[in-house]
Amino acid sequence: MMIAQFNNLSDIEAVQMIDAIALITILIGGADDDLDPAEIAWSKKLTAYRAFTSPEILQDYYKEVGKDYPERLEALIKSLPDTAEKRTPVISERLAKLNDSFSKLDAEFANALHGSFVSFAHHVAKESGGILRFFSVGSEEKKLMDLPMLEI
Repeated sequence: MMIAQFNNLSDIEAVQMIDAIALITILIGGADDDLDPAEIAWSKKLTAYRAFTSPEILQDYYKEVGKDYPERLEALIKSLPDTAEKRTPVISERLAKLNDSFSKLDAEFANALHGSFVSFAHHVAKESGGILRFFSVGSEEKKLMDLPMLEI
């Protein structure tokens, strides 16, 4: 893995950090029990876009995530429960495990990454609801989009 900021993480912790974007997509996009193709497509575009437009400190992270994002996302979707009721606690628990990893990262990078995760969740939430899918967030997404399980 080519992310210098992950040097203090175990291989498992680094993979968990890489999987976070796909898990956030599934958590937020599937909060209404309907992870639709538009949400998946948007998360793929957003991940690719962020590899070049994020603050420089995060670009290597998003480049690494983007290397196999569609495959990781699909594998995670298949491995998780089919309903939001069962899936949400599983994903929330997995994301909460990142809290220990955040403490091992450089504070500037950890804060930037945490903020980026929350921003990503907000973008997915906005894509997933509303009239013509614009600028509306459903109640299920609203409860989760600030990623309350992540603490920094």
